[in-house]
Amino acid sequence: NFSEYGSEVEWEHDGALDIKYHVNDTGYYCVRAWSENGFAARVNWVSSSGKLPLVDYPKVPFYGFMTLVYMAIAVVWAYKSWRVWKDILPVQNQLFGLICLMIVDMGVSYGFWNNYNKTGYSSMGWLAAMVVLDAGRNSLSFFMLLVVSLGWGVLRRSLGRIMKWCIGMGLFHFLSGCLFGSGVVISPPKDGQPVSLIYILPLSLATLIFYLWTLWSIFRTVGSLQADLQSYKLQMYTRLGNLLVISLVLLVGFLFANVISMGLSLDSTWMDRNWRWQWLLMDGWLNLEYLLVFG
Repeated sequence: NFSEYGSEVEWEHDGALDIKYHVNDTGYYCVRAWSENGFAARVNWVSSSGKLPLVDYPKVPFYGFMTLVYMAIAVVWAYKSWRVWKDILPVQNQLFGLICLMIVDMGVSYGFWNNYNKTGYSSMGWLAAMVVLDAGRNSLSFFMLLVVSLGWGVLRRSLGRIMKWCIGMGLFHFLSGCLFGSGVVISPPKDGQPVSLIYILPLSLATLIFYLWTLWSIFRTVGSLQADLQSYKLQMYTRLGNLLVISLVLLVGFLFANVISMGLSLDSTWMDRNWRWQWLLMDGWLNLEYLLVFG
């Protein structure tokens, strides 16, 4: 008796039974049907919010919100740059380019999940664009962090041959990021099995080299500034070093949270109670951390 549970029942012209069930409590729901004679039936579950699984649905408003946040940052940055246009450094123009890239990246991510929610299928075009943009923004961020740590645009007008090595590392990281993103798309992890090491190792190696090189560069630059008694620039680079350490701590926290989540998920009731927060462990945490560090 569906009406007993506050449901609405409609028989459609092709014999389909359309049931609108008002879910007030989270949990597992099923359909039980019976008849005195044999029959065949197909059950389609459709959420009122769209065709995207509700575990992933929060990503739609999340990426829409993040797009607006980066647009606001771009407006503020452009205004401040316009006020001191004659004194702008090359690295500050590149930062504006990175902000614009983030707007496109978040916008494409929103477009992918919104399209998925409307159609019920993941578009390969949207997905490919999302993989390339994610890899590009990460590589460009690491590259800019490295060249600034080496003093480019702040202490030195040119890095000489070192700049070529930095560009080469940026390209290697970008290609590794595209390989990893493609690996997740082509062979997604199933039944608890991780993604193949072929996709993970190049990106892990490139990220490790970037972190170690950047930290070493910051310590060397800080030592040089201390020797030259340049207190203001020394304060800038000290803050940059502290920010890197904080980002590493947050990243370790992210890894621990995922390990704990995997352990707790062995309990059959855990997902029942916590499914609505699952998206935070991947999309939410890393994107919010990036926004915090970038800001």
